[in-house]
Amino acid sequence: TIVDKLLIGLTRIRVLQKSDEEIFYSSEVPIVDLLRTSGFSESIIDRFFRPFFGGIFFDRELETTSRLFDFIFKCLALGDNTLPEKGIGEIPNQLASKLPNDSIRLNSRVISIEIDKQKGANWVSVKLENGEELRSEAGVILAVEEPEAEKLLAGNLLASDKRVKKP
Repeated sequence: TIVDKLLIGLTRIRVLQKSDEEIFYSSEVPIVDLLRTSGFSESIIDRFFRPFFGGIFFDRELETTSRLFDFIFKCLALGDNTLPEKGIGEIPNQLASKLPNDSIRLNSRVISIEIDKQKGANWVSVKLENGEELRSEAGVILAVEEPEAEKLLAGNLLASDKRVKKP
């Protein structure tokens, strides 16, 4: 709505007037509460703020502190931000286009991962459910839930590597 567009402009002005220190020492509320008390419609909250900022903060409920919202909003307002002509969904395709052919496997179930520790931690062999075996000395990115990753990597991690790195 026009009101939502005006509120976005006012939010931009509000965050640009604050120093980073002022933002991080300001009072805080969940982002969703800030948006509602600022007058944003439920429509823009659900159709824009939840997908966009929910993706940034890994929090679709927008319960993250308003301090981080203000800081990121300010960074976006100050930056030179662009999207590909065909939309944000094109970003993974652009990244993938820079990689060697056949280096990305989608919807391929991994049944085991072996690391050749004699050759170094980066020498990896991945066995797929279809029987195919992939080898890489550049490493492997495994996009699965944590329990599955722990199962696949069992016995292949050093003690110091077992800490899960969470966002």
